[in-house]
Amino acid sequence: DLEAYDGEDSACVEAARAFVAGWTQRIQQSNSYAGLYALACNPPIARYGDLAPAPDAVWFAAWTRQSYDPAVTVNDLPASCLPPALWNQSQRIRQYAGSHDETWGGVTLEIDSNVLDGIVADLAGVVEPPVTVIVETPQLSPAYDTDDPCASGWHRYTNVRGQPAYLSPAQPLGGTVPPLNYAIWQPTLPVTGTWRIEALIPSHGTVEWPCLNQTLSADTRGARYTVYGLDGAATSVQDQLPLNDDWLRLGSFQLAAGDGGQVYLDAAVADAPVHVSFSAMRFTLEFEGVLPERLYLPHVRR
Repeated sequence: DLEAYDGEDSACVEAARAFVAGWTQRIQQSNSYAGLYALACNPPIARYGDLAPAPDAVWFAAWTRQSYDPAVTVNDLPASCLPPALWNQSQRIRQYAGSHDETWGGVTLEIDSNVLDGIVADLAGVVEPPVTVIVETPQLSPAYDTDDPCASGWHRYTNVRGQPAYLSPAQPLGGTVPPLNYAIWQPTLPVTGTWRIEALIPSHGTVEWPCLNQTLSADTRGARYTVYGLDGAATSVQDQLPLNDDWLRLGSFQLAAGDGGQVYLDAAVADAPVHVSFSAMRFTLEFEGVLPERLYLPHVRR
């Protein structure tokens, strides 16, 4: 929706053209049609027709009527506003009457009036969204104690999804005192197949940890995730530090239908003292069924 700017100011015009070009490019890169709503003549919508890329369709306001008129078309406009050669392949919607009252079926509505000769969607290219299972919170050990958080060693807060997330102070690799904090994500999957697994790494600031008399802020660069699936156990070390409210890809794994697969993470890392984040885990189906040759595809961060 681009209107109410100074069409006589060249700098303003070029800024508007640049915005429309960028908008159009990004929308088209997502395999969608880019549309533009603007005034037809003041300034003329034709100035966006020579952009590379140009919008796929236009919806323009040319108020030449007071109310509904079945004889109006999308074509009877001055060529200086919209030449016949531009957007002439069912790419136009015209708003020919501004806000007014109309009564249909005994109901009076305040509406605009439009005539359409635009792009019609079909279902030929519709792709069903992938099957996704999200485990919002893991099973914690020791369990989080709301009455005495210091007893469990977990700090609880709310993540970007509005769900509980947890931090644990890192513990040295191989350490046993205090008892190791760990979490397990165990999804219930609808089908057997290859599943992409991603961990949500929430954003968090510095945490005062009075239980341990420590102040910790950074996340670990050495989170050790173990995925248990049809191919056994696969462990990878992941850098969580750069992520803020982002999904960290652990890899693609073959998992059976039901709740037999799981992801394990504990607080033992090589770069203590830091935090280790525990939040949601996402499982996205990539291929249904078991591959003839089982393949483990870890995600490599460069």
